[in-house]
Amino acid sequence: MQSNRGFTVAELCIALALTLIVATVAVTLCAATSGGLARIGASSELSAEINSICGALDGWLLAVDDSSYTITALGYRLTATDGINTYYLEFDGGLTSFLPSGETVIQMHRIDNVCFVISDASLIECTVTYDGKTLRLVREIKSKR
Repeated sequence: MQSNRGFTVAELCIALALTLIVATVAVTLCAATSGGLARIGASSELSAEINSICGALDGWLLAVDDSSYTITALGYRLTATDGINTYYLEFDGGLTSFLPSGETVIQMHRIDNVCFVISDASLIECTVTYDGKTLRLVREIKSKR
């Protein structure tokens, strides 16, 4: 007597259909998760670059905010001079800070533009443009109060 051991075609089709359903759900879930993670990564990178701009502006201003310096702004560049030395903070695809302590360059990938304006002779307005949005940072020049 011969025993029929194995699966029928119907059983194999059902198993294959269930496997495909589970694989489809898994691939969809992975794709949705990785898209969300990419957005979080991009947001984190943008936040880090904005924090770098704030830190560079504050550090630069701390070094040159003295009554012996004349501070001027021309679009993408802030300049402080005492007649002998000139120090600057500028955006040219990246942020470059030149101070007595040396030059620092910060690479920017998400920031489109940074523009500096001095208003009321004692405020530095820094306008940061990214992803079609604008952020305005304002710092006070304490020596000009």
